[in-house]
Amino acid sequence: MSQGDPVGEVGLALAGHKLTAAGGGLAVSSGAVGWLADNHLLLSSVGILVGIAVGLYGLVLQRRRDRREHAEHIARMSRIVSGE
Repeated sequence: MSQGDPVGEVGLALAGHKLTAAGGGLAVSSGAVGWLADNHLLLSSVGILVGIAVGLYGLVLQRRRDRREHAEHIARMSRIVSGE
C-alpha cells in the first residue's frame, strides 16, 4: 500500500470502526453477564414473584368466568324448562 492510497486508508478506517464496535459490544455483554451472575438470586426472586402474580390473576379470571358461565347455564335451563 502506498502512502497516499485512499482505498487502503478507507478500508483500514472501516476495519477499525468495526473492531471498535465489536470491542464495545463485547465489553457491554461481559458486563451484563457479570451483573446477571452477581444478581442471580434477585432475578430468580423477581421471576418467582411475577409467576405467582400471574397465577393469582389467572385464578381470579377463571373464577369470574365460572360464575358467568354458571349464571348463563341457569338462565338457559330455566328457558328450556319454561318451554321457550
